[in-house]
Amino acid sequence: MSKVQVDTIDTRSGTSTMQIGSTNTSTINIGVSGDTINIPSGVTIANAGTATGFGETNTPSFYSYIDSNLSVSHNTQTLIPFNQEVYDIGGCFNTSSSNATLNGLTCPPHGFCPNEAGYYYFNAQARWNDLSASQQAAGEQEVIQIYTWFSSVGTGEETAYKYHFLSQLNENSNHIFYFNGTGNCMQMRSYQANNTSTTKTVKGSGNPMTEAYTTYLHGFKLIT
Repeated sequence: MSKVQVDTIDTRSGTSTMQIGSTNTSTINIGVSGDTINIPSGVTIANAGTATGFGETNTPSFYSYIDSNLSVSHNTQTLIPFNQEVYDIGGCFNTSSSNATLNGLTCPPHGFCPNEAGYYYFNAQARWNDLSASQQAAGEQEVIQIYTWFSSVGTGEETAYKYHFLSQLNENSNHIFYFNGTGNCMQMRSYQANNTSTTKTVKGSGNPMTEAYTTYLHGFKLIT
């Protein structure tokens, strides 16, 4: 292997493009451990290929929904059984009705258990299918409840985050939670209480990317 030592490499007069590597090149190394690659102010990096290993990504991430209606009894916390996914990047969401091992972690039914530590953003919606105008006017309670486990499933403290005691059909909520990446999990539940102590219905009509008024939960890791 030969070694060329120079201070500046430039194009020859009359040309404006410099090509490093040609037909015999497979890998181009720039610098060694401890070096600093400096991109001066005003320089533009134009990428037409694939860049890997730069910065972070918003994963794990998922988008889940239910494809059939869910009955919610009066004054009862009811797990929303998210059994369908638009996507699940990282494989951290459990669509089954029992505990599942995902990435070496135990994830509760229809729950999310990320294997990377960090802050996660979530958006959730429950669509109540049969609240009358008078019930809405009376301000009867409907609420999304997001449960998070901050230790191993079934053995530690269970914390409930309760939101949206509102008289409306669509309950939508946004939250940011920290997960340790070694067992913190979450599920979503719905709750309702009404003057006649009757069962109400959370709507599950299909993919929220194509259907209106659906019940869904999605989230992703924030870059911090």
